[in-house]
Amino acid sequence: MPTIANLGDLAHLHLLLNHFPTIGTVLGLGLFLLSFVRKNDHLTKVSLEVFFIIGLATLPVFLSGVAAQAALKDSPGVSAEAIATHENAALLAFILMEITAAVAWLGLWQIRRLAHPTRTNLATLMVLSVVTLAVMAWAANLGGDIRHPNPDRPLLDAGRGNGRQRRRLAVDRGHHVVRPGTPVGVAHE
Repeated sequence: MPTIANLGDLAHLHLLLNHFPTIGTVLGLGLFLLSFVRKNDHLTKVSLEVFFIIGLATLPVFLSGVAAQAALKDSPGVSAEAIATHENAALLAFILMEITAAVAWLGLWQIRRLAHPTRTNLATLMVLSVVTLAVMAWAANLGGDIRHPNPDRPLLDAGRGNGRQRRRLAVDRGHHVVRPGTPVGVAHE
């Protein structure tokens, strides 16, 4: 039966998307803090919008992570314990981000109805955004530990690994590798 995407494609999607929640939360928190320093209501509204959008964007990141887990569960060199630890941290980060997004949405609703969010809303959002950022960064760090091959270990397949590993493998097989910035006609061994 044809599928829209196989698990490997969704795992790659997860690798592409997983930076958005962390970076977006940093951006939202930065704008939020700047809005207090400058006492600027427009920046407050923009930061609330950023938190809400990042909350929406976190859903596909989390769901693609579930697919990545299914794709990697039987791969050699991948620790099931590392995946489980990352998944638990990611679930907590996801829940906190969704709560943060809901509080941001409430603040946006208050701006529309009352002309400005309540102090309670802003204080709650400040605490939640700091805690969410800390947990999000922790989950991201744990995810980075799941699969990063040792660059000193020889590769079995030239199509796998990072660029340095592929160049080293090509040189080991007797191929010349031209590195970026190398004058034409010069090859490195």
